[in-house]
Amino acid sequence: MQRAVWTAAEILSDYQEDIESFDLEMGSGGDFEFSIDGELIYSKRETGEYPDIKVLKMGVVNALEAKATAAV
Repeated sequence: MQRAVWTAAEILSDYQEDIESFDLEMGSGGDFEFSIDGELIYSKRETGEYPDIKVLKMGVVNALEAKATAAV
């Protein structure tokens, strides 16, 4: 759980003003689901591995760019 909380703090420290909603779901057995604005960015259930923070941050950037493109 500490790793997930650290991950959330890292993401929010960089992108808190750009993200409308932030979901970090932890379940039993070390499940880790990461979504932004309802879009699943990373699933440990699917990969079997905890993500590197760089992977999550790239997911945030991609989600924000997609949202900006859709708004145009």
